[in-house]
Amino acid sequence: MDISDAYANNIETVLSFQYVPTGKVVYFKAFITALNEAFNTSYKTETVFGRVDPLHAFSNIERNISFTFSIPAASGGEAFENLGNVQQLAQFMYPTYEDSRRANTISESPLIRFKVMNIISSTPSEPSEQSSSDTFSRYRSYAVALGLLGTLNNISIDHNLASADGVIEKGPNVVLPKLITVTCDFTAIHEEDLGWEGGGSQNRELSLSYAAVDRDNAFFANEAFPYGAVLAETQVAPADTAWDDAFDNDAAIADLEADFNKTMNKSAEKEAETASTLSQYARERAQTKRN
Repeated sequence: MDISDAYANNIETVLSFQYVPTGKVVYFKAFITALNEAFNTSYKTETVFGRVDPLHAFSNIERNISFTFSIPAASGGEAFENLGNVQQLAQFMYPTYEDSRRANTISESPLIRFKVMNIISSTPSEPSEQSSSDTFSRYRSYAVALGLLGTLNNISIDHNLASADGVIEKGPNVVLPKLITVTCDFTAIHEEDLGWEGGGSQNRELSLSYAAVDRDNAFFANEAFPYGAVLAETQVAPADTAWDDAFDNDAAIADLEADFNKTMNKSAEKEAETASTLSQYARERAQTKRN
């Protein structure tokens, strides 16, 4: 047993793929060279006459994960096992049939539960009333825990036959790669409704101000999403006290309206003065032409 086996077995530094229709699972040592997530939000836009920007209505959101991991082998036996595990992963790309001899009898799609330690995992919603020290000490992950549900869109397998690592020649016409590199693209499927609750306002006119949002009572549907790192205290942006005080004080609102009306009246007076001047100028020019 090499040191990587000890890490994988004792500290559970592994990534796993579970084929949902059958429950079969394949594990790999977590030699991850790249792991990238993208949260892509789609909006329906509507252009309104006279408005500079279109209206944006939320449509949906997709969570896509692309990653690459390497599978090294320290012996011929491990190289054979690696090849078999990659083979099973490739098989997970195919659906389940009622009758494998008939392609038109699909019974289940090839959904996958993918897990990378604590970073990529299913995060069931569990309310937490713990202190910050408790949440940190209790933050853990298990290799056998439920993985993130989704679809494995594609896998690319590089057997590195021409690399410096070379191959293990098991016998005539049989080689086993010493290093296999796998690149995957995964799209997550949300198993619960996610979003913010309790922070909206029924008053559309006030909805653009901080005062209209009940920030103290706003909460996310699953505080553990997506990494399970639940903080004891939610950080809330400081209030704009000037606006908060204004909207909580009728006298202050009246003062703001009075200032606005005064400004508009001055503007109207200037416009009337300008119009009078132009009218006087036009009369003088007409008189000059008649003379």
